[in-house]
Parts: sequence; C-alpha cells; structure tokens
Amino acid sequence: MGWRGCGGVVMATVLALGCTRRVDEQVRDAWGGATRPPSAGSEQAAGDGEGAGGQEGEARSRVGWDRVDEILDGAFAEASVGTDDEVMARLADRWCASEPSPLSRADGIVRVCRPDPPVEIDGQSFSLELGGEGVIGLVARGLSAEESSRLAEEARRRTDRWCTQQWTPPLDSPRPPDAPRLHTCVVEGSALLTVGNFFVGEEDQWQVSVVVIDAS
Repeated sequence: MGWRGCGGVVMATVLALGCTRRVDEQVRDAWGGATRPPSAGSEQAAGDGEGAGGQEGEARSRVGWDRVDEILDGAFAEASVGTDDEVMARLADRWCASEPSPLSRADGIVRVCRPDPPVEIDGQSFSLELGGEGVIGLVARGLSAEESSRLAEEARRRTDRWCTQQWTPPLDSPRPPDAPRLHTCVVEGSALLTVGNFFVGEEDQWQVSVVVIDAS
C-alpha cells in the first residue's frame, strides 16, 4: 500500500501528508453529537470487555509508556487500513474520558480529549487528538525546551521497534540544542509514525507529539 499524493498540514507538526475524507450522513451524525455520552461509553466498555487493548480491566491497569503502547497498537491497527471520521468517532467512544472538543486546524477538524485511562509520562499529561488528515496523536503541552527534548527522545527510543525503515531524518542528525525536532518512520502497513517536539510560541512553552498518520 503506498501513499496517495495530496497535501495537508498534520496537526501542529506542519507535516504535509494525507487526503480529504469523504463524509457521509452517518459520519456527520457521529461527530454531530450522536456518540454515546461518557457514562454510556464506560458502561459498554465494562460490559463487552472492549477497550483500547481488549479487556477493560487490563486496559485500566496500564500506565506510563505501557499505556502509550496500548494506544499506539490500536492506532496502527486502524491506520494500516485507512481511517475516516466514522473510525475517529468510534475511537473517541473507546478512548476519551468525555466528548472530545473540536478544534479547527489547517488540515481539518481535530477532536481533542483527555484519554481514559489517562496517559501520563514523567509527570506530564498527554491529550488525545483525532481527525484532521488521518491523525491519531498523543500531545503533551506546556513543557520547557529541556523537558520536551528529553521526552521526545525517550518517545523515539521506545517507539523505534515499530519502524520498518529508519527514522527520517536520522536520529543522530546535528541540530542546535533548543531547535524543534521532527522525525518520521514508516510502520507495517505503510502507516506513518511521527515523533516531534516544537516551540509553540506561548510563554516559552514547548510540546511533544507522538502521531500516527494513516496509510491512505
């Protein structure tokens, strides 16, 4: 499966990839508020045993990088065959603590929520972002340059096992100490994994993004 050529800006990473999605009536209904309320989603998860990693009890026991692995496993499974807004709505029902909030980005509408169970690494909380140009991402904001660099480096190290090709650019590429850094690699099924840390221009705050982009 190859990449189809078309442009777009992926989240705050300024990564031009992805294609415009077909949105049918079912999809519009899903993002128009027809998804289950948070309590109903939790009840279903408890009843049918489905969560981000299978058994709900198992999912809630995972913390830290194990929780990141759990979400990425699910993201790669979806992204390897392509996503649309209906898929994103289903993932929001499965992973979000409450109804996600829409944010308008250059690459389309992105839905943002706090994951349930939460994703916390070294005291930093990650939000979940779904939508745009086939994006499933974890984002930590409000970091110092040093914190973002350290966290992004650890994220690349821990996610490297999914890469079927080397990171682009190579991880040892020279750069100024406080410069933004964005690395991508192709994973099985031709989905793309992107890990980056960026200055967002707000009170010297940086962010770290771990993003899966679908293969379509």
